[in-house]
Amino acid sequence: MAEASASAAQGSVPTLPAEDRIRETAKWLTVSLAAVGGLVVTGTQFSNLGAVHVGSPRFWVIVISAALAAGGTGLILAGAVKTATTEPVKLSDFTDKGWAQDMALQEGIEGGAPALAKIYKEALDRREQTYHEYVDDNENQLKLRQSERAEARALQLAYIVRNVSRVASYEKVANQWKRSTRMVFWGSVAALLGILAFIWAINPPAAVKASEASPAVVGQVASRMLTLEPAGQRALAKALGQDCKVGQPLEVVHLAKTDTGPDVLVQQDGCKQVRLIITASWGHLQEPAPTLPAQETPKPAPSP
Repeated sequence: MAEASASAAQGSVPTLPAEDRIRETAKWLTVSLAAVGGLVVTGTQFSNLGAVHVGSPRFWVIVISAALAAGGTGLILAGAVKTATTEPVKLSDFTDKGWAQDMALQEGIEGGAPALAKIYKEALDRREQTYHEYVDDNENQLKLRQSERAEARALQLAYIVRNVSRVASYEKVANQWKRSTRMVFWGSVAALLGILAFIWAINPPAAVKASEASPAVVGQVASRMLTLEPAGQRALAKALGQDCKVGQPLEVVHLAKTDTGPDVLVQQDGCKQVRLIITASWGHLQEPAPTLPAQETPKPAPSP
């Protein structure tokens, strides 16, 4: 009977409901993070990822933002997992600080929680000793009473140890959760910024797509004349230079078509070579006037 009581007293201690709620919150946070991550991945358009050129500014934004999002997600998971997997408090973990110390003193244990751990171990050893002494001499009533007193003392201390352990375990989990919430907060900020930057980088506007396109893949180029509208003249006068006559048709190289407008490179004498996306409100392209071949002087007909 004494051996069974000792085993039960030293077994797992039921946790407080408040501790269970903290652990469940950490588990729920981990599952929710996985669900949100799945929604973000499925809702992101990755079709434009192949159009991003290696070494371009957007390429490095993608690399840095992906690393930032991964690091933030890992920080959130680390905080949640640390809380959910916090080990229960053992007798050797009792200290003279915190709620466990206060409860041990309230139970009348001089020296508090550390002294309780020592007294409880001594009580278990004493119970074991008196039990075996009584077994060896079961006719001795004195040894029987000593064994019963040792059993009662061990059970009394086991009850106190159980309560103190539950409080100490809750305090340990609560303190870990406080540290984890800071990790979760900063991890969430990093992950959010990384995700937003990643989505922005792989989904550039049409004008940016055309401007970042390599000359080797824009298609066949052609020479055109660009006529600027008043709005285009005002917007591009500074970029094209003071000597550029923006009110007259400008010679340009038509590089590609985009959803926003034609992608052109200005080649007009007196104007700076600038690559532009021309919207409908800025101007329009015209075919250059054909160059007429020089008229040949008619040859005299041979005399008969």
